[in-house]
Amino acid sequence: MAKNRNESEVKEIAVIVNDLIIKLYENEPTHSCFEEVGKLNGLDIILEYINHGELGCGLSHLLYIVHGSPVKIDETHIAALHRIAKEINIDRECLTKERYEQLTPEQKRWAFNVLDS
Repeated sequence: MAKNRNESEVKEIAVIVNDLIIKLYENEPTHSCFEEVGKLNGLDIILEYINHGELGCGLSHLLYIVHGSPVKIDETHIAALHRIAKEINIDRECLTKERYEQLTPEQKRWAFNVLDS
């Protein structure tokens, strides 16, 4: 049952993030975060992964969008994403060394304080 709850939670947060990404694009279409692939169509990518039984890939992509863009989501959502990552054993895979170095101090705090708890 946890799997279904986790999938639902990731999908719900993905919709929120997608709305924020679209608003950012409408206001700043040349923002540097859009130079990276898979952000504008991120919701489609995430849902496709999840619908094919690949929650980890979908969650990884969602975290890539969240930590690789200036969008701000509620801290409870960030904590939920990292809790799920830890539960399905992809917590450290979500952040390569290169990606870690690009995180803001606040993002690093969430990624690692939540994961280490």
